[in-house]
Amino acid sequence: MTQHILAGLRALTAKKLREKGLTHEEIAKLLKVDRTVITHYLAGRIPAKEAVKCAKVTAEKFYPRDAVLFIKTVCNDDDIINTITETLISDNIDVDVAISNECNLCKICMDVCPTKAINIDDNIIHIDKNKCCGCELCQELCPKNAIFLKIIKDKRSELD
Repeated sequence: MTQHILAGLRALTAKKLREKGLTHEEIAKLLKVDRTVITHYLAGRIPAKEAVKCAKVTAEKFYPRDAVLFIKTVCNDDDIINTITETLISDNIDVDVAISNECNLCKICMDVCPTKAINIDDNIIHIDKNKCCGCELCQELCPKNAIFLKIIKDKRSELD
């Protein structure tokens, strides 16, 4: 069952990436599948409609943290998780982020971020708002409570 749901998530992601102008080959490389699978996804031949419906509910209706955790239960490849999460969630959510001086650069936030939106530059944590999916895992797991994240706009219900 999890493979069917993952196929649905890949199919939705492939569609969005194609709309952004990526080629079948580029999408196949990001999702780690054969190019012909992408062709079938985009033509709507696979996966089953129920799998796509489940993926759509995950991407559109789940709270971002729950969506990320669900995606992680059906996929154990961090690169694929990153691509799916960034495409289906991050691209459709606007966040406001602040980091207090309490941050001790422990890097826990970097380790848990599913979209790799967090980096350190000149001993300061930076969160790329364009890559952030709003899952709040960084905020939740920060031992110093130094991260403040708020979703200011959620456009996921506008997904086709």
